Amino acid sequence: MMNKILLVCCLMMSLLVSSSEPSANKFSRLVLVPESTEMQLLAVSLDETIYAASDRGFHDLRLHDQTGDEIPYLLQKSVERKSVTHHKPINSLTDTLQKSGEKGIEILLTLDKNEDTADGLTIVTNQRDFEYSLQIFGSDDKKNWQLLVDNALIYDYSQFMNFRNRDIELPENSFRNFKIMIAKPVQSQAGAFVLQTQMHDGEEALQYSEQITVHQQPLHIEQIAFWHNETESLPESEQSFDYPIQKYTITQDTKNKTTQVNIDGNLLPLNGFKMKFSTPNFNRRVYLQMPFTRGKVSSMVTIARGQLEALHFEKLNLENTTLFFNDQRQKNYLLVIEDQDNPPLTLESITGIGPRYQLVFLSLPDHVYHLTYGMPKSERPRYEVAAIETLLRRGYQTTEVKLDPNVELLSNDESVLSTEFLNSGLFLSIMIAIMVVVLGWSLYHVAVRIK
Repeated sequence: MMNKILLVCCLMMSLLVSSSEPSANKFSRLVLVPESTEMQLLAVSLDETIYAASDRGFHDLRLHDQTGDEIPYLLQKSVERKSVTHHKPINSLTDTLQKSGEKGIEILLTLDKNEDTADGLTIVTNQRDFEYSLQIFGSDDKKNWQLLVDNALIYDYSQFMNFRNRDIELPENSFRNFKIMIAKPVQSQAGAFVLQTQMHDGEEALQYSEQITVHQQPLHIEQIAFWHNETESLPESEQSFDYPIQKYTITQDTKNKTTQVNIDGNLLPLNGFKMKFSTPNFNRRVYLQMPFTRGKVSSMVTIARGQLEALHFEKLNLENTTLFFNDQRQKNYLLVIEDQDNPPLTLESITGIGPRYQLVFLSLPDHVYHLTYGMPKSERPRYEVAAIETLLRRGYQTTEVKLDPNVELLSNDESVLSTEFLNSGLFLSIMIAIMVVVLGWSLYHVAVRIK
């Protein structure tokens, strides 16, 4: 009997040792390499299937050739070359300012002789809380005028939301003379003070009146600044991709007057969420949380705060419904919208925003490559990638290749005790119980022999 107990203990210990050794990854996909007689610098992008099954740090990614040899690779984010447009100031001279019609004004301006053509202009003013409509004409001789922009809006809605615009883009033109017409440069606004009066007969109110002061606010223009668009190419920067969120649930917390949106992150590499609402006009504070575990204690931590805004009225369509945060790969997120006493927003869709990771490696002719993944808590591979980094620094471009959509299952470790189980309290209790039985059995036999 004692020999059998010792045999069971030995088997358990051997299982512990074997389970602590690195296991084969669970999934494999073929890399679709183009035919070539030369070495190639290839880049294979990871997709949602790999993100959902791979380790959070991508430590489980392995690239093998047809012989089973491990191929070194460089893991990096996809990059792109962007160009930005700057507004180069153009000097101009204001020729005249005169009335137009009963209430309008007309401004004539001429560009300096050696300046570039005008791609747009900015109405510089220190005013707030306004909306004006402009017409802009162009001419070569100040006699024949061509309409360039009709009903162009400049506005400042900072009293209600953080929305403003003072820039007006012009269509392509070569005019040196411009005429700006503002049909209503003076607006009526309700004053900030309300005068309320009551007439009393003893304690009884006989008459109540309210007077709201209205004042005229003319548009005060500090400067009309013309500009020419100049395009500048920027160095390579991280490329951003959209990841449609397939699963999310919405609940209402009536006690705290909030809307809670539980988002299935599916371990996607994200640094933002872009929301689409059917509610036309709103301004709500939001914050984003994710689960955090330290030891045996789990809690929710806030990783981002922001403001969601939208204004849709007539020709105005303004939205700010994107919330950014630091790079994350999480299974779940909690978005909390503070409704206060307002009706909940109607959420139509959520799109994740984030980078895309890719493996860059050097391929040899007539070689077949497979990418394997799917084993959490793998050790990070340490490859020699100096050659790849040197080629990228010297400007060599990678060739984008794809993965075969078919996924091959390499192993199923359901029958093998996991590392988590071997480190759990249950496994420790079982081992203690076995040792207690062995010790008790030994003491029993010793006692029998002494008798």
